Amino acid sequence: MNKKDVIVKVAIAVVLGTAGFYGGIYYGIMKTDIYMENLMTEYEKISNEVDAFKKVLSETGRLQQCRAEQAKAWMWSEMTESLVADLKSDERVKLLVPDIESAVLAGELPATVGAQRVINLYKNS
Repeated sequence: MNKKDVIVKVAIAVVLGTAGFYGGIYYGIMKTDIYMENLMTEYEKISNEVDAFKKVLSETGRLQQCRAEQAKAWMWSEMTESLVADLKSDERVKLLVPDIESAVLAGELPATVGAQRVINLYKNS
């Protein structure tokens, strides 16, 4: 049984469980209990498949490799965020940016040229 079938079965169980409840309190409670048991069984199956997948990734070293790549990406994201914030707070850049943005919006200056002008000003400050 693939994950899609499991998800569909879980969704059907939840919908039917809810509908059963509105059919009568006792009847609904009884049906809800049954559907909740089915839901938990399906959840356990999915959880076991996820755990097995994680185990394979761990044993092959792929999980550690993915985590390392995530850490590297996060590092670059943090540096980019910090550099852009620093760039935007630079007083000379603040004075130049409105003119460059206007020229880019008007089609008078390519965005790449505008960006390079801002970067060059920042680097030379």
